This record gives sequence, structure tokens and C-alpha cells, in this order.
Amino acid sequence: MKSLSYSQLEVGKLYTTMLQRIYPRTMFSQPKRETISGHIDPEDDFVVLETVEIQKNGRLFNSKEYWTKILTTKGVIGWTMFIESLDTNPKFVELK
Repeated sequence: MKSLSYSQLEVGKLYTTMLQRIYPRTMFSQPKRETISGHIDPEDDFVVLETVEIQKNGRLFNSKEYWTKILTTKGVIGWTMFIESLDTNPKFVELK
């Protein structure tokens, strides 16, 4: 099974993470940390619906945030920055 990096994820394809997720990850209705739309549970696979890169201009430094809109296998839709937790270089596997 070939692992993929975040930048290789394609819209419309079904994925899971290489590392086991140990707790649900919060998903939001917009690519901001405001209104919660649901959670992606550890056992959920997901379809990528959209990805965005948001430039953050801070007083001391600028940064980028990478948000992904996903649909889980349980039917939850939302935006998240962290599908796979605690990994600085997450790996994914496309499911057929």
C-alpha cells in the first residue's frame, strides 16, 4: 500500500490515515475555529471535498494554514486542519 502526503490528496477520493487515530477530531462549518459541525472518529474514512491554504499575517511573523473539507463515512461534513493527530508529516492511503 503506497502512502501519500497531504499535498497528494485529491478531491473526490476516499482515504484513511496510515497511523491509527486515537480520538475524534473536531470539524468546523468554515475554515476557521468557530462553529463546530461534527467530528471525524478514529475509525472513519473520509472523502476530500476541497482544500484551501490560508495566509495568516501576524505582527511578528506570517504563517499558512492548510484546511481540508471532508465527508466522513458516517456522513459528517466539515473543515479540519488535523485529520491525523500528533504527526508533523501525516501519511494517507487511498481506498478503492
